[in-house]
Amino acid sequence: MVNPTKQPLIDPEPTTRRDILYIIAGTTGVMAAAAGLRPLAENVGGLHLTPFDPFEHPRVELAPIAEGQSVRVIWRRQTVLVRHRTQREIATARTVDLKGLPDALARNPQLPADAPAHDVNRTKPGHEPWLVIFGICPHRGCVVEPGGDYFGWICPCHTAHFDSSGRVRAGPPRQNLGIPPYRFVTDTLIEIG
Repeated sequence: MVNPTKQPLIDPEPTTRRDILYIIAGTTGVMAAAAGLRPLAENVGGLHLTPFDPFEHPRVELAPIAEGQSVRVIWRRQTVLVRHRTQREIATARTVDLKGLPDALARNPQLPADAPAHDVNRTKPGHEPWLVIFGICPHRGCVVEPGGDYFGWICPCHTAHFDSSGRVRAGPPRQNLGIPPYRFVTDTLIEIG
């Protein structure tokens, strides 16, 4: 090919180490900004983005969880609590009058939206000792801790109390702890999601 301008066809200034560092810094900055905006985008307007989580459907082995114990699992960057309830906790949860609750809905995605918050609507049939709930207080998003006045959980931020079925009993929240989608793979193994 003939070069009519008689100028070199390559860039006369070689790429320097500084140029490469600028490119790396710029790329890193764009990636950090995108990662920082992702949670905001997911929470604004109900926008749902595919999670980075490589474990889309985490599995929880139930056999090691002793009666009266809970374990925390992270699913889609949310805390999920799996509780092996005692017979006393189950019996207490079943005697609750829904008229006295701030939220009388089950908040179970596997049931109709207007399903009442009876304990049987917040667990799986045949697996009543196992309660699987989101461990995030619906008031301000704090992670709940075991304790409180109702054999359940307490939110450390504003002292909200939840019973052994995850229903709000006292404090500022107006909703029960939600239930994630999950299924029993075997009698001792659940899959969340």
